[in-house]
Amino acid sequence: MYRLAAVAEDEGEDSFYHFISSAVSHTIADCLDEYIENGERYAVFYSAFLGGGFFSGLSQYVKPSIACRTAEEADEQAGSEFTFSKMKRMKEKMLDQDKVYTFDIFEEHILFLICSLKAGEARTKKGREKRKRLKDKVEAARVVLREKYGLTVKLANDWSRKMYYASAMCLRDSEDDNLIFWDDDYAIFWTEGFVKGILHLKGLGGKNAGYGYRHTCEIFSDIGLKPPLMLLGTETANQIEIEVQIEQFRKRLSELYKDMFRETSAAEDQPAFPVNEEDLPFN
Repeated sequence: MYRLAAVAEDEGEDSFYHFISSAVSHTIADCLDEYIENGERYAVFYSAFLGGGFFSGLSQYVKPSIACRTAEEADEQAGSEFTFSKMKRMKEKMLDQDKVYTFDIFEEHILFLICSLKAGEARTKKGREKRKRLKDKVEAARVVLREKYGLTVKLANDWSRKMYYASAMCLRDSEDDNLIFWDDDYAIFWTEGFVKGILHLKGLGGKNAGYGYRHTCEIFSDIGLKPPLMLLGTETANQIEIEVQIEQFRKRLSELYKDMFRETSAAEDQPAFPVNEEDLPFN
């Protein structure tokens, strides 16, 4: 099941947490299934959101299962196979009702892309018809959230929609009010593509954001891939690199403070600018 962002975990199939997470998990699994079970639909999704160079360089570290004529084709094939494996694993996690899972940051990126796509589809005739079929479930969940679990009208309306409409799951203006996404780090680390994102995640920035080397390795190992040593390096080497980055940052900060001190001292040594007209030298 999906680990919710705004609800404390509790036990039991009749619990508040289980009621919401179970519905959210099945909604996510159904969305993933649309691409896992339809190769043509998956190809369109991948090409639209993750093709065109996002996985540039990946085939140097994760080999595609088929021979490709160019490095670009190999990157695309490796990226497509990697993403498809991640989506299958995400579905497995959602259908496991005995354990609560947190998506890794690349899985969150996939979920965000799907939710964004669903938000666009919701404005089409086909999307409206699909939402209509789920309306009874949403209404029933709203009643349970209000009457059994005591949520406010506003929260019950919001969460019941997020339980069954993927189009409603994306982050709002405030992360604190959200149910599905813990934060929007997925919008930061992948802006330069997958390989550079991995390097950022295992480095100082990733560590400070709560990820780091081991989390980055699990992005690969969770789908049965051996973490690519040529890309990730060893944990010891990565820690040494981070320590070097910290020392470089401290030096730059120290130099910045010295420059600011020199500028302040120089300004204090300058004669005060006359503020009264009669004090001007040409009067």
